[in-house]
Amino acid sequence: MTERGSASILGTAISAVILLLGLMVVTAAGVVSAAFHARTAAEAAALAAVSPVVRDPLAAARGVAALNRAALVSCRCPPPGATPPVTAHVRVQTVVDVPFFGEIVLPAESSAEYVPEGWSTG
Repeated sequence: MTERGSASILGTAISAVILLLGLMVVTAAGVVSAAFHARTAAEAAALAAVSPVVRDPLAAARGVAALNRAALVSCRCPPPGATPPVTAHVRVQTVVDVPFFGEIVLPAESSAEYVPEGWSTG
């Protein structure tokens, strides 16, 4: 009995494992990147909501979240025309399509405060 070809089978098995590990690493990196992207979208939306130049903080937060490919889930925004200091807390979510797992929803939240320069908060 000879063992001719056993090295080919072993080599193929090792190649398949390496390929699978590579796919897992790329998928994990994509999810981590999307999570950072969601966090950035939340921070930008919160900053937009407290900007002194916007007329409608909720619309500003929603628009900035959408520009960052995220959906605004909730916003505790200052009312239009509020006097500073103002604070906003937003929650957003992004959806990432992960091979073999389908769509995963990634939530993120952030807060921002606008205090004019020279303003004393007490």
